[in-house]
This record gives sequence, structure tokens and C-alpha cells, in this order.
Amino acid sequence: MAAATEAFASIGYAKTSIAEVAVTAGASVGLIYYHFKNKEGLFFAIWNEYQHDQERKIRTALRVAQDDGVTERSQLLVLSVRTYLAGAWEARLVVRMAHVNDTPPGFNDERSLANQRWMRRNRRLLESADPYLTEAVLVAMLASIGALCGAVAACADQEAAAELIERAVRVVHGLVGVLESVDEPGRLDL
Repeated sequence: MAAATEAFASIGYAKTSIAEVAVTAGASVGLIYYHFKNKEGLFFAIWNEYQHDQERKIRTALRVAQDDGVTERSQLLVLSVRTYLAGAWEARLVVRMAHVNDTPPGFNDERSLANQRWMRRNRRLLESADPYLTEAVLVAMLASIGALCGAVAACADQEAAAELIERAVRVVHGLVGVLESVDEPGRLDL
């Protein structure tokens, strides 16, 4: 899958051929088609593996933090964002592959489903007295995280990625802080 990821990230989905992927991977075309129905199936397999790996890393980080006594929901959310962005750097080719405009049919729907899962999961973490403010913060965070993943993946080196992640975490913490300042529905003390 590494050869396919590299090809999708560098030349796009349409220009990537299974034959070229097979040659680069040192495998046969038949073997690739045996494991993946088609090029689209290969692309989605790479993306789904990335998503599952990211979710596993977040669950592990949250479990460790909770075992260490962290119970504040906003701290746990910020930790999950930091973990996700670090994972985006580690899997930067997959992120680049997904952030080009040349993806298979249905990929935007797949990404939309992942975003909906994220919103459901994190809505519980950020419940506040003002549900509209909660929704606004979640939408802003989701849009920011998507763009930040692309920016992190485009960093020249790990040091630059780490600096960007730290700044991004500050922004996310600030967004979460908006919710913590709500003392009654409809009122925000700034």
C-alpha cells in the first residue's frame, strides 16, 4: 500500500495506474486486484486504515490521560486534537493523498461520514449551557482540523510540524475556552 499511497499523493488518483503501483511495489497486478477490487478499493483501503489508526491512537492517548487522572473534558478534547494532528504528520502521504482534488468518486461522502462521527463523539465532550455555541465551536474546530491536517502534512520537516501542531492546539484550546466562559444559555462573558 505504500507504493500506492506515494503515487496517489504525488500524481493523483486519475494518473495512478495499478500497473505502475505493482512495479514499484515489486508485486503483480493480479495480486493487487486479488486484495483490492479495483483502484478505488485500494484508495479507500488506504484511507480507512489511516482513519482506524488515528482513532486507535486517540483512544490510547485518552486512556493514558484518564489513567493519569485527567478528567476535564476540554483537556481530553485538546489532547485528542493534538494526537490527531501528530498522526497526520506521521501519515503525511495519506493526508496529502486525501487533500488533493483528484480523489475517487464517493470519497467526499466517506470523508463527510468521518466528520459526522467526529461531531457526534465530540459533541458529548463539549456540551455547554448554550447548544448553539457548542455547535458553532464544533464546526469551527472540524473545519480547522481538516485544514490543519493538510498544513501539517505539507511541513518541510518534523520540527516545523511540531511547531504548527503546538500553535494549532493553542487555537483549539481557545475555542474550547469560549464554551467554558458561558455561564447561562444565550449569554457569553468575554
